Amino acid sequence: MKKYLYNIFCICFMLSFYSCNETQEDIFDKTPNQRIQERENELKEILVGQSQGWQMLYFPLVENRFSDIDKNLKATKDYGVLFIERDYGKGGHNIFMNFKENGEVEMLYDGDFNSTREIKTSRYTLSQNTYTQLDFISPNYIFETGQTGFLFYKKNEDGSLVFTTNKYAQRNKEYILLKPLATDMDWKARMATIYQTKLAYERKQLKTLTVTSPFGDEVFSNKNFLKSKHTDSNLRYSVFVRNMQPHIYNSNYFTGLGSGYMPMENKMLFLPGIKVNDSVNFTVFEKKGSTFIAEEKGYKAVIN
Repeated sequence: MKKYLYNIFCICFMLSFYSCNETQEDIFDKTPNQRIQERENELKEILVGQSQGWQMLYFPLVENRFSDIDKNLKATKDYGVLFIERDYGKGGHNIFMNFKENGEVEMLYDGDFNSTREIKTSRYTLSQNTYTQLDFISPNYIFETGQTGFLFYKKNEDGSLVFTTNKYAQRNKEYILLKPLATDMDWKARMATIYQTKLAYERKQLKTLTVTSPFGDEVFSNKNFLKSKHTDSNLRYSVFVRNMQPHIYNSNYFTGLGSGYMPMENKMLFLPGIKVNDSVNFTVFEKKGSTFIAEEKGYKAVIN
């Protein structure tokens, strides 16, 4: 019996040794340059393989500087509420991209009327450092964002690609996603719809945000605030400021909610979102006529 167990142990040991040795050979039979090239080729195959192209959702800074309904902005700011735009964050960019095998990339952008209709072609490269890096090396719409180098982090189960940059030590400071575009989609028609949503949101002279609780009580409203201090379309950032003392001529008590935004098809994406409390954060507002509406956990937010 002992001899039998000994033989079984020896066989298992030899199989384990062979398996480990085979794995080591698989790892070390390629040079570092070959392994780097493999990773670059893998990403390029993914990018080029999506023949209809990708939709880049890029928020360069996901921070909510206005997220406390009860915080007195004027009391905490030396320069007062009239210069609140100094604290704006940054909103998102919406870019369609189609990568070619020859190193070319086509783009369409929601920046203005012309960029939604003129597809521009430029060049991209892939390189390897800690991550596989995607660089756009000749002018195109991506240059409008101020960032041309992106680090590939992971591929999600739905096929979308998550990127980061070397700007921040923490990845959650940015939101960079490449989403596969549908095969039956007309680029220009879809981007035109996105741009019209952007105009519908930004062209209003005065936006009012009203938040109600599940019981219908008004939680927040900025109906009584000054004009044009609520939004910055260049930064794609909105701050909805509420005058807590509307009956006082020179009020010293203002509160506010704010977030970066990006237009989608008949909806607006807000990141990090309009945060009402620790459990309610409105990120997607559906366009309904001239109004944008979001609902979560019985709470309702209306921008009009």
